[in-house]
Order: sequence, then C-alpha cells, then structure tokens
Amino acid sequence: MPSNDTRIQNALTARLIELLPADRAQAFVGGTHTETLRDNVVPTITDAQLESLQQQLAAGDGKELIPTTGSGKTRAHAPYSSATLALNAFGGWLGHEQHLTVAGLGGWTDPLQIEAKLQIAHRGGRANLDVLLAAPGRVLAIESKLKEYVSSHLPRGLKPVYATPEMAALLPDGWRRVLDALLDGEPPATTSTLGSW
Repeated sequence: MPSNDTRIQNALTARLIELLPADRAQAFVGGTHTETLRDNVVPTITDAQLESLQQQLAAGDGKELIPTTGSGKTRAHAPYSSATLALNAFGGWLGHEQHLTVAGLGGWTDPLQIEAKLQIAHRGGRANLDVLLAAPGRVLAIESKLKEYVSSHLPRGLKPVYATPEMAALLPDGWRRVLDALLDGEPPATTSTLGSW
C-alpha cells in the first residue's frame, strides 16, 4: 500500500492532469511534473504576474526552478509543490496588495513577495519566506505546507543564538513563551495565545 505522501502526490497529479487541456496534460515530465510552470499555475494569475513571481522563485533559496540531477524535473513544476501552492494562493494579489486581507490584517503597501529572503537579527541566519506582505511598521510572513504534514520529521535544533537574551527581547510575551518551549524541547502553546507585534 502506498504511503500517505505518495497517495497525496498521485491524487494531486491526477487531478491537475484532468484539469489541463489534453496537449498540456500529455506534456508531463516523467508523469509527475508539468513541462512549464504556467501549467501548474491557476489561470487567474496573469502572464505579467507570473513572470515576476517566477523571477522571485528563481531568486529564492528553495531552488524551486532548478532541475534535479538527470531528471529534468523542477520542484515548482510538481502539482504537490508547497512553493507553488503559495504562488497560486497569493500570486494573483501581486499589484493588488492593498485589497488583500489575511487573518484580519490588510492595508499592505509593499509588493507581495514569494521566496523572500530576510536577515534575522543577532546573527540568527537568513529566513526564506514563502510569502511576505509588508506595510509601514509591520510584516506578515506565511509558511506554505501542502503534503509535508503527513510525513514525520525529526525536529531541527535551534542555533545557540536563539537562546540569547537579545533574541528573546525581540519577541512579545506570547512568542517568547513559544521560543522558550522550543528551547526546552516542549510543544509550543497554541497560536491563540501568541499575540502580535
């Protein structure tokens, strides 16, 4: 019996093949990846938006548009790509950010970014964010996951810099408790208790 991960991949691939015109459905690479990114993108995203979003994908750290060795397949061309899920869910708002509301937050003024790279303070490294929305004095970062939740993963340890008082001082109380729990190896609190910046 195939794993849940494989079943999700197969179901999403089969559904996309059903939705595509016959000539594009037949152009799947190895039966699992679209030949072009456009084939894996919702039609409401304009060609101009897609061109900009594709440049952003290429500039990200996720290597979403680089073919894997010998296969000719790129991650973003998979119907089960989390990065492409973010592109599909938010890419149509590029150029219309002021009309987008996420979790009750709106009024975005900066151009929407996917695969955005931001430096973390106090030598915390660099974050690669699936979606970044910004306005003066605030940002919203979105992490996209599609099928990852069905596979078990070992937790990654945090860099020692995250245990410093300087890093903790950046966070409001709710998020500081989450960081403390993670540093102690405990499950973090629910998001309803976190608060915002």
